[in-house]
Amino acid sequence: MKDLSTGAKSIASLVAVCIILWFGGSIVRFVIAFDVFLPGTLTLKPFLSPIEVNATIRLFAITGFYTAACYAITWLFSILLIILLKGKLKANGWLFMAFVLFFLASPIEMYQMWFDIRLLELTQRIDYRTLMASNDMLEIFMERFSPKLNGIGFISILTHFTMILYFIWQPLKKKTS
Repeated sequence: MKDLSTGAKSIASLVAVCIILWFGGSIVRFVIAFDVFLPGTLTLKPFLSPIEVNATIRLFAITGFYTAACYAITWLFSILLIILLKGKLKANGWLFMAFVLFFLASPIEMYQMWFDIRLLELTQRIDYRTLMASNDMLEIFMERFSPKLNGIGFISILTHFTMILYFIWQPLKKKTS
């Protein structure tokens, strides 16, 4: 991997930065989102007013733009990186496995992003006062965190965490004698 071209290293650096921003942003967004629920449930905290819940959902939606943009950049440039590193994937099984995990979890991420985009559109086309009084955001938000989607979303996070561990530990790396 040391003999990569400057272009390949630049693309790999861009992918690494976007992965960090996207994955870190996703974790922060989960913390923001789950702050409106009672611990261990998907029941809204009874002491929060609808305006407080909507303000939290709005913050969740706005941060979704940044994580979605970083994910899209990661996805597109990962394909380019696979093409550039095609000959090196066999000797670096860890890299191949990281790409496989990333693209296997892509449908889950893209489905969740669809809800995020719907929330973001809603926050952009309704004025703030109307938005805070509306129930539309809560409906989309609750769909986004439905038990089925929430479960596969957690699997997606574990998949991406495993991908990061592959980058650190680099198993299945061909030894040179």
